[in-house]
Amino acid sequence: MDVYSPTSRHIHMSNVSGRIGCFFLFVGAVLMVIFLASDLATSPALGLLFWGVLSLLAGLAFWRKGYSPPPSSNRFRILRRKKDNPPPQGK
Repeated sequence: MDVYSPTSRHIHMSNVSGRIGCFFLFVGAVLMVIFLASDLATSPALGLLFWGVLSLLAGLAFWRKGYSPPPSSNRFRILRRKKDNPPPQGK
């Protein structure tokens, strides 16, 4: 596969979005831990709490945007077919 083909570029760009999301999740978790440490020291820094929560939310948004759902499996295709097309009920 060519590195510069449009499809590989699309896959790469969506992967970058997921990586940015993981970065923001990590930064948010670190900020929350620092906030908890400052709270235990009886001088809470509420800015750390605000930026930590904001970073966690942004990280979740980027992370979910970066990964597509897996393709559906054909594991129970016969049961699904029967569920979608119930037999007609006659008298």
